[in-house]
Amino acid sequence: MGNYEGVSQNHQNGVDHNSQQINKGLDVFYINSIFILFAIAFITGGYAIMTTEVGIKILESVANFRYAPTMIIVLIFAAAPLSVLIGAKSESYRDMFIINIIFAVFILTLTMFPQALRNPINITLPSILAFGVNLRVDQLSLLMVLAASLLWLMVMVYGHHYMILEENSRSRFYFWFLVTFGGVMGAMMANDLLTMFLFFEVMYLSCYFLVAHNQSSDALKAGNRYIYMGIVGGLSILLGISSLYVYTNTFILGEIMAPLQVQYANNPTVITFAITAILIGFSIKAAVFPMHFWLPDAHSSAPTPASAILSGMVIKVYIFSLMKFLFKVVGLDVIRSISLNNILPPLAIVGMIMGSIFAIGQKDIKKILAYSSVAQVGYMILGIGLMNDKGFAAAMFHIITHALMKSALFLSAGAIILQTHKRDVREFQGIGYQMPITMGIFTIGAMSMIGIPGLNGFMSKWYLSIAALEAGNPIFVFMILVSSFLNAVYYLPIIITAFLKKAPDRENVLVMDQLPANMLIPMVLIGSGCILLGFFPQWVMKFIEHGITTFL
Repeated sequence: MGNYEGVSQNHQNGVDHNSQQINKGLDVFYINSIFILFAIAFITGGYAIMTTEVGIKILESVANFRYAPTMIIVLIFAAAPLSVLIGAKSESYRDMFIINIIFAVFILTLTMFPQALRNPINITLPSILAFGVNLRVDQLSLLMVLAASLLWLMVMVYGHHYMILEENSRSRFYFWFLVTFGGVMGAMMANDLLTMFLFFEVMYLSCYFLVAHNQSSDALKAGNRYIYMGIVGGLSILLGISSLYVYTNTFILGEIMAPLQVQYANNPTVITFAITAILIGFSIKAAVFPMHFWLPDAHSSAPTPASAILSGMVIKVYIFSLMKFLFKVVGLDVIRSISLNNILPPLAIVGMIMGSIFAIGQKDIKKILAYSSVAQVGYMILGIGLMNDKGFAAAMFHIITHALMKSALFLSAGAIILQTHKRDVREFQGIGYQMPITMGIFTIGAMSMIGIPGLNGFMSKWYLSIAALEAGNPIFVFMILVSSFLNAVYYLPIIITAFLKKAPDRENVLVMDQLPANMLIPMVLIGSGCILLGFFPQWVMKFIEHGITTFL
């Protein structure tokens, strides 16, 4: 009990100390955040209008979209060091600066819609290397960068209060938070293997500092494992793309496929080795089972805002890049020749089942969520491995839905830890009464993971099941059901404990969450997204299905 009181007192002291530091700009930050969130809601509500012919003409009349990808990357990387300088003067104004930068990125992303809906945006930038930086924004990469900008925005608003209690350098955290954002956006728009690799390295190096931020022994150990595995994965990818370049003389996606297929016919062993090396690297970085073992400690040790972006988007970047590699570099003929279509689905099924089994054995809430991500990666790999349009679309849809579900879960779990200082789910008795909004969002995320109808997770599994049936593999549908049952085994007890079991130290009397609005609003918006996509999945699915025509 003494330790608990000490922790509580330290947290309270941290709140008092930091409140004094940022009090001057605090109201300004809240007003700014609320304005931006309402602007996001307004813009999102007008999405249907802006994708019509009339909306496209309106957008085309007010903006030049060609250089938006370059502007996005430059803006983010320039903002990172500036945020440190501003933070030295005022932490609140630093946070306000960052949220406005991310909002500006979101707006720039929207300006790419008219052109990307018609033809992909292609840009080649000069580089100090012998090769240029090639960027391409088609409909699917546009969807990914839009999802990333929205997630970073929600997490930044949430993190303003959460990170006040962080004793280590918050400016350092936000510097790497922005650098990671830049790496994510660059990797998703990359149109050549070398540019993709360089942004990968930016991502994994910056993520190390997020994972190890609080500098505890567990965080440092998790960070070291993360960076060691990242180095192995990076070297494996570099070996593979270097080998491919020797035989194809190009790194550019799309252009490389034809010479690769010719070289595969002449040198199948070398090309297969190069492809295998790249796939191993992707598997390590995306935490594909059985190369997942770095993920649970990394995602659970990081501060909650970092956990949300790591699980919600960073690992998805590698999955999306894997799609690019398989379908724009390797091609279906070579994929089938080396039996990847027979290897990926069973590997995915094992990951779906084992990730959930590992989660069942955990008691730490963030460890449970981390192992759950291993299982969810399996769903994405299964969709890719089916090697049909519906499977590809289902994998893309699950990337978006999982970003919503997992960020809702991590942010609500972080709020619970922040208010109650409890991480052991066996101690969650009565939290549903103490924090009804937070626990309600957690429940929405958990039910989505299980696949309850009316939520986005159900639609994701529905699309994946249809793709499996079309591929002639009904056994995969059965395994999806088994995985959903296992999800229920570790999520439902948490919900039951929170709402139906009496707290040992208080009556189960309903009170409102003692959290600031800037933490609650992002959680509510993300939870609402899970519900909206459950009822209106076509908003995203039609966009994905149309985007596949320019992607494959």
